[in-house]
Amino acid sequence: MRAALSFFGVLLLSWAASPASAQQFHMERNLDRNLADARLLRNIEPLQTATASLLRLRPVRYQVQSPVSGALLGPLRLGFVAQQLHTVYPGMVLRDYDAKGTLRVEYGQLIPVLTRGFQEQQQRIQTLEGQLGAMNQELVALRAENGRLTVGLATLSAAGTHDNPATASQIAELQRAVRQLQSLVSSSSSVR
Repeated sequence: MRAALSFFGVLLLSWAASPASAQQFHMERNLDRNLADARLLRNIEPLQTATASLLRLRPVRYQVQSPVSGALLGPLRLGFVAQQLHTVYPGMVLRDYDAKGTLRVEYGQLIPVLTRGFQEQQQRIQTLEGQLGAMNQELVALRAENGRLTVGLATLSAAGTHDNPATASQIAELQRAVRQLQSLVSSSSSVR
């Protein structure tokens, strides 16, 4: 115990003598925690995809059991089971140095993955909105064509030219075209 106190006393004295050393010790001790300064990062690679991996995660609601007493601790929490998360993102799970090797989740590392997943969803939404806009334009054109054909059919029918076989054939063809367009327009109306 005395040796430990003596060690910490020397350590504190060296920190007092050299604030830069203390700062360096603190920084190196916490390198894996939230360090993101571009001047210190190497091998930076953008996340390519996240949605497929995120879909493999199983968010849960749970209560922690005391490893000592077995009693349930605190209220229900939201999170992940470390063993399952490890199968998808092993780097987000840390093993404690206790005898049981208890697992912990580094939830902060999930933020970039969630951000990438959100970006992918937004890109997909924009693509779908573009497709929907094109389909709506096509629907407007189909409705206009349907209106033009309906007017043409009404004009031919009103002219009373059913006696002429060529005109009767044109009327029948227009009626088929109008029915087909009406079918397309009614099925496309649900695209909104």
